[in-house]
Amino acid sequence: MNFSRKTALLTYALCMPLAILAVFSAKPLMALFFISIGTAAHQGWSANLFTLVSDMFAKRDVGSVVGIGGASGAFGGAILAWVAGHILQHHTYLPRFVIAGSCTR
Repeated sequence: MNFSRKTALLTYALCMPLAILAVFSAKPLMALFFISIGTAAHQGWSANLFTLVSDMFAKRDVGSVVGIGGASGAFGGAILAWVAGHILQHHTYLPRFVIAGSCTR
């Protein structure tokens, strides 16, 4: 199971940067394709990451670890919403797609 999960996580991690290509697409359909691949890979990564916690920690600790992770994600999301607005106000979409395509959880 360890090898399978790591292989899946690697596959998803390698697919996420494809979202960067959406900025350079001449046709909206291709941009949609690249964004869809990136977001689907992110969802696969997230699903595997949450189940990874249950493999790594004792049953009594899983809820706390997931809760801390969720709270951290919400806090980071609040800050990132401000940063994303600031970037878009002063730049194009390119920096946002580069950040989104190169960062994993």
